[in-house]
This record gives sequence, structure tokens and C-alpha cells, in this order.
Amino acid sequence: MPPNPPMYGALVFQEAARHFGYQVHPAPEAINARPRDGHPPCSNCGYCARYGCPINARAGAAVTFLHRAPRAGAHLVTRAMVTRIATDAKGRATHVEYLAGGELRPSTLPADFVVLAASAVESPRIALLSAGGRHPTGLGNRSGRVGRTLCFHVSTFAAAVMPQRLHAYRGRAASHVMLEPCVPNHDWANWSGVPWLRGGVVETGGSTNLLGEARIYDEVPFFRRSRHKELMRSSPLRDRFLAMQMLGEDFPQLANRVDLDPEVRDVYGLPVARVSYSWHRHEKRASLYWGLRLRKVCQAAGALHAYFYPALLGLTDSETATNTRHQSGTLRMGRDPQSLVVDEFGRMHDATNVVVCDGSVFPTSGAVNPRLTIMAVAVRSPTALIRR
Repeated sequence: MPPNPPMYGALVFQEAARHFGYQVHPAPEAINARPRDGHPPCSNCGYCARYGCPINARAGAAVTFLHRAPRAGAHLVTRAMVTRIATDAKGRATHVEYLAGGELRPSTLPADFVVLAASAVESPRIALLSAGGRHPTGLGNRSGRVGRTLCFHVSTFAAAVMPQRLHAYRGRAASHVMLEPCVPNHDWANWSGVPWLRGGVVETGGSTNLLGEARIYDEVPFFRRSRHKELMRSSPLRDRFLAMQMLGEDFPQLANRVDLDPEVRDVYGLPVARVSYSWHRHEKRASLYWGLRLRKVCQAAGALHAYFYPALLGLTDSETATNTRHQSGTLRMGRDPQSLVVDEFGRMHDATNVVVCDGSVFPTSGAVNPRLTIMAVAVRSPTALIRR
């Protein structure tokens, strides 16, 4: 399917980036550019991010795969919370235990094979809750690596206030991306103890909506109400705003992990997933390095004001505040059962009829959005299982 119409701000950024040798191209978005499967093309209403598409032009599980699965014979159990994957004396999965309905009725579902795809936080949590028998420290945890090497994506933000109106609140959340390269043998990389500074995918595009902009100006305590009206009319943070976010690779570290909280329980009485996480030196320095260069691109685009916010600043209470919530890495794939949890087809080394099909199998976080790779894994691993 061809790309949808480009956003004006993305074209402005594309022209400026070309002066530095950077390539900016349309982003894969899974948004209809023409009618497909009974769904219309995108109307460019501007409500992609943080909203559901009102016309179902934007693909998603609810309007694609889950919609088709019951028609093809799948039985979908809703309002259910999986509590455990049970195993036999040989360590193979035999059934899934879950709480069903509003009354939380204990139920079981026998299975020849179990596909685990609950996210890189909840999948290891279920594995750890499934300890017992041949899996005393958690399902598939002989290596001790279940929940380890949790990765997010470190984010670097840059923005420009432009002299012309960009209408960035219209269209998709981001119509174009730029893939920043690795920089080898750089002094900053050597200081970080790694051979390169890894860039990432830069999403260029949207701004806030009308009400969001109004709240931003209202929260500045020294603005007079007349000044608020002037800002809304000139609209520097909506109609003249060009924003971008770089999703950089997050190095896998054993200390970054998901485990079971020893005290906190969820509404079902189960231990919640506890996240322990800190940045590597590489993430902080790479974010600063590329943030400076993104600001130069903004300036080259003719910005009245150009800003960037690298992870290194740490101006917020939480060290992960400038991260995305892209999750990966907690049930890593590979052929060595002593140090990895699943094989190259997602099968647990210690429970071969359990197949993991989400971002938790990633060896590293990569430097792009994980969605397409997760979809590829979710096609490849069950196909290999079916074909033995």
C-alpha cells in the first residue's frame, strides 16, 4: 500500500536533514491509504496517537486479527487473568490456569502447546508465577535469565518553533522517519566503553491538539489571560510546532530485570511485576550526541527556536521519564540453554511446547519501533511449530 499524504512539517524537516546527509523517508504505519477489508482510507483527522481511530482506518488487533479469529474457529476467552502455566513431571506444559469472569472463577484450559505473548513484562511474570516441579525457580528458568536484560528505548526529544504554520496537529502522528547511523570510534563512545554511538529511528511529525495547547499556556503561572489569548492565536506550540523523537537502542544489562514483588499484590492477589532498571553510559552519551545534531537540523529548517531534551539531563524524578514503554529482552532467544531462555524459534529450552511470541525474545532492543519485528516473530515461530 502506498504511503499516505506527507505532513508539511515532515517535508520541511526532510529538506533540512538532506544538508547533513541524513535520509528521511515515509514511515510504515499500518494506516490505510486506500480502502481495505471493508475499512476506509485515513481521513487525516489528527487523532492517531493516544486515541482510537474513529473510522478504523488504522490497523490494530481489535479490527484485524482478533476480529477474524472467532470467524475462523478460534475460541476467545474474555475477562480472564492467567495465573499459571502448569507442567508435568517431564517439565512440559499441560494446561493453563486462569481466573474467569467478574467472580474470578478458577478455571483451566488443557493444551498441547502454549503460546506466551503477554509482553516483555507480563510474560516473564507468568513464567515466574509458574514455578514448580521441574521448574523450581520459574518456567524455563534453568539459566536464571527469565526476566533479565529488560530493555526499553531511550528517547531523545527535539523540537522547533517555526515562523510558518505547519498544521502539525493534522494528519497522522508521524508520517516520516529518519534512521540515524552508528558512529564508530568516537571519543564519546570510547568514554562509554563501547565501540560506537548508536543512533535510532527519529519520528518527525505531530504536535498537541487545541485543548492540550490551551492547558500548556494555562499552566505557566506568570502568563496574563490576555497573553494566553495571544499565544493561542499565534499557536507556537501547535500550529507552528515541529517535534521529533529519537528511539535509541537500549543496551541489554543483566541488572535490568523483571521479577516478582515480594510484598505488593494485584487485585487478584498475585505478586505484581517489579521492574529494576537503570541506563547504561552509552544511552546517556548517545542521546546527548544525537540531540545536539537534531537541534542543528531544526536550526537548518529555519526554526525561530530550537530545543532538545537528551536523556542525560535527568530533569525529572524518574530516570525512565524520557523513555518509551517499548519492552523487550526478558526471555531472550538463542541456542545456548545455559544463558538463554528460548531457542531460535521461540520454544523454551526447558519446556519445548511453550512458544514465546512477543518482544521478550529480542536479544537487544534494536533502534526502531518493535511492532513489525514482533509481528514477524509471531508469524515465524508458530509456523515453525506447526511444521515441526
